[in-house]
Amino acid sequence: MKFSKIAALAALATGALALAACSSGSAGGDTPEGGGAGSTEPITINAGWVPTIHSTHWATTSQFIEDANVKINLSPFKTNNEMLVAMQAGSLDMMSMGYNSTISAMDRGDINFSYIAGISEGGTRILVRDGVEVESWEDGKGLTDGTAQGSTQYQQLVLAAKKHGIDIEKDTEFINIGSAPDMILALMNGDVDMISVWEPSASEGIERGFGYEVPEISETFYDDSFRLNSGLAVSDEFREKNPEAVEAVLEAFGKAAEQVNSDEKWWVDEFMKLSSSDPKILSRAIENVDAVDSVDPQEVSEIATSLYEIGLVQKDYSKDILDYIADDGNQ
Repeated sequence: MKFSKIAALAALATGALALAACSSGSAGGDTPEGGGAGSTEPITINAGWVPTIHSTHWATTSQFIEDANVKINLSPFKTNNEMLVAMQAGSLDMMSMGYNSTISAMDRGDINFSYIAGISEGGTRILVRDGVEVESWEDGKGLTDGTAQGSTQYQQLVLAAKKHGIDIEKDTEFINIGSAPDMILALMNGDVDMISVWEPSASEGIERGFGYEVPEISETFYDDSFRLNSGLAVSDEFREKNPEAVEAVLEAFGKAAEQVNSDEKWWVDEFMKLSSSDPKILSRAIENVDAVDSVDPQEVSEIATSLYEIGLVQKDYSKDILDYIADDGNQ
């Protein structure tokens, strides 16, 4: 069964009553005093996202917030790993975050946030440099691969390649490339032969003729790895101190999700305001993503098991990760 923002709202409403007496502060950057349940103090939520087309509804959530006292200060990051560092340091209150990135972070110790909604599924493409002939995974042996190590795209690449007998570290020359624009540049300059890259940069690479998809790889890519991408996460401290603010954000987030899914032109236009791009590129990118506001915890659990089975994490976190997906049963 999918966990949605509705379950989170129910949990928050219950929690707000219990927390009202002890909510005397806010983790938000501009509200060191006040901002808890029942408060009319303004709250600024320090939030993060990686500018991807499938996170547009998170980036536009502030447009749908009805509570005038709740503001979102959204900052862009190059990768999920950068956001994780900021969240763990207490610099962020809310963020979009790949489930696999959180599972990997659990290897390094306790995490200080929980998921309260889903954000996206899909959003990855494997691109081969124009001029390099590849028809199957087997043809990828000996090539130079690039992506952001530790990212969703890296772990999808490792999982999918492994299903076809390819060890990315042993059978290819792997290059760590920290951002999607840099991946496209490396493909264009001939520094890499194959990349695993997120949208809309993936579609840009195709539209500009720098790379192409291999049908035998792309048709089974998500089945060979995972399609579930990212969710909306909130720091435990902020959530405990500001349940009503989180509730206001969740309601607005749901409305933003409905908007992008009902009006593709609005989706494209809004993303262009946030990150300059070509409408044709964005329309292609949208075909490869699903903007959601719910998540199936079982799918997250399965990702954890997969990462463990191929050695990307030290233990199977399939049960542990469920403690970080908020619902009325475990939060």
